[in-house]
Amino acid sequence: MESVLKFMLRLCLAGVLTVTLGLFVFGVMRQVVTDQLTNITDDIQAKNKAKQDARSNQAALQKQANDVAAQQARESAALKRQRQQAFNAQYQAPEGCEVYRSDRHMVECVNHKMRARRAFESSFEQAAGTGQSEPPNMIQYSGTPNGGQ
Repeated sequence: MESVLKFMLRLCLAGVLTVTLGLFVFGVMRQVVTDQLTNITDDIQAKNKAKQDARSNQAALQKQANDVAAQQARESAALKRQRQQAFNAQYQAPEGCEVYRSDRHMVECVNHKMRARRAFESSFEQAAGTGQSEPPNMIQYSGTPNGGQ
């Protein structure tokens, strides 16, 4: 009977050791899996943050480009207004062009203004090319005083 008892005791001890070893292995495996899941989660979060940062940077660059384009448009419009004001300030319609006497007279007056504007714009471009702040006053009427009639 003593041998049966010893056998049972050894069997119980083997069972306890097996369960203890199993729990230890289970604990180690659980820790390994948890660490791997943590690493995977960290990688995913890092990639998502990088994507979000890239989107934010792209949005900031787009906003900056839009701001620059808007500023250029405002400057262009201001320059256009200044040119228009400068042209209007120096342009003098030929005598008799205040009221059109005929269609032909109207065409002559409008053509005169168009030629004057082209000359003004050309002088503006030349002034910009030479660095002058304002173009020289070059507009002169070359038609007849009464508009060709």
